[in-house]
Amino acid sequence: MKLQQLLAIQTGFLIAALFSATSNAQVCATPGLSGPNASLSGTLNSYYPGTGASVGVGSTSIPVGAIDTSSGGAATAIATGDLLIVMQMQGAQIDSSNSDCYGDGSGAAGCATRVTSTSSYAGGNTATNYLAGNWEYCTAIGPAAGSVAVRCAGGAGTVNSYAATAANATSGAYRYQVIRVPQYSSATLAGAVTAAPWNGATGGVAALQVAGTLTMGGNSVDASRRGFRGGGVTYVDPFGPPVIDPVNGTSFYRAVAGAIPGGEREGSFKGEGIAGTPRLVYNGTAQVDTGTD
Repeated sequence: MKLQQLLAIQTGFLIAALFSATSNAQVCATPGLSGPNASLSGTLNSYYPGTGASVGVGSTSIPVGAIDTSSGGAATAIATGDLLIVMQMQGAQIDSSNSDCYGDGSGAAGCATRVTSTSSYAGGNTATNYLAGNWEYCTAIGPAAGSVAVRCAGGAGTVNSYAATAANATSGAYRYQVIRVPQYSSATLAGAVTAAPWNGATGGVAALQVAGTLTMGGNSVDASRRGFRGGGVTYVDPFGPPVIDPVNGTSFYRAVAGAIPGGEREGSFKGEGIAGTPRLVYNGTAQVDTGTD
């Protein structure tokens, strides 16, 4: 595989593109900046949580927190000439009522009821203030210290807008991150290349750029099971482990009384998604209490 090659993988999504040096000149930073590497494996990316409540289109400075290595991200700091991915991981408004209207705010049976007919299930999110999925490549103009100066497509500021705000009554948390993408002149995979697991602020994306030849050697670049976390489980004895719902038994959507053993005494939180993070999540190893719902 040759030319300007970039692989970026997120759970459920694969972005793979080949660019010539000319067509990608505005956003490919400094190709080969990290030199040749004959032994790539593990997590190669450095991750910075976004901290700006509102990063508008055309921004040339993006607010970020300290580099996040808590989930296994690389410790290499952003420097001038680095290739960056700016990505809005979460950012959508939802109707959070425990009713047929959960999600997009519309329900055939009305928002005051809970029904079991599949034709009336609501889901998704409202269309207002939707930012999740915005992403682009940028070039770092300097180091990251509270913010990082960038040049993006066309040599200007950001093409998209981004936001990092806490959850409120009408929306889940908005979260974006800035990811350093290593740029090799040539590279060989010595093992699987992966991503730091998404921890609610950073991770979930694996990316690298190779200006010359990338030798896979039978290995892979894979971020499977490193993205959004599943919902945590709540049970009440004697139907399961005594893990008591820390919020409120009616705060998550469940079947009507009698539909499952014990009626409404057991169930689980919805999983993490573009509209935010529930109180209880399962990270693939253990249940985590995030402290907020």
